[in-house]
Amino acid sequence: MGNEVSSCCQGRSVTKVASNERSASSTRGIAARGNAATAVYPAQRPPRDDRVGIGAYFMRCPNDSTKVEVRSMLSGGPSDASGLIHPGDRLVMVDGHAVESMAGLVDQLLGPEGSKVVCTFHKKGEAHKPFDVELMRGTRAA
Repeated sequence: MGNEVSSCCQGRSVTKVASNERSASSTRGIAARGNAATAVYPAQRPPRDDRVGIGAYFMRCPNDSTKVEVRSMLSGGPSDASGLIHPGDRLVMVDGHAVESMAGLVDQLLGPEGSKVVCTFHKKGEAHKPFDVELMRGTRAA
């Protein structure tokens, strides 16, 4: 079993590693959740509970690993509630700054709950038609 990285803009970015793959140096930062067979580690830094995202999961584009697209959305989250964002849409900018990597995306999207962020997307298959969506971080539809 290899390392699996999941990046969600709800403030969680974790790497799951099978317990038999842990080395002595990687045991720092084990989170309390998980089961006996799985340990949860911060992917890059300890989680900051004061930052939240837009309720969308992203992945590298299958045909171009330098680009990022929407994998799925949390039901009722800001991205889903907008009605404008769909799986397969490519995220190209956050607050006017180009999205250049998955690693940087977490820091670009996360922020204080209730703060606004403007995301620029290209619809799946329509790279020539960018559109902006202003989202409020961490809010859920009623």
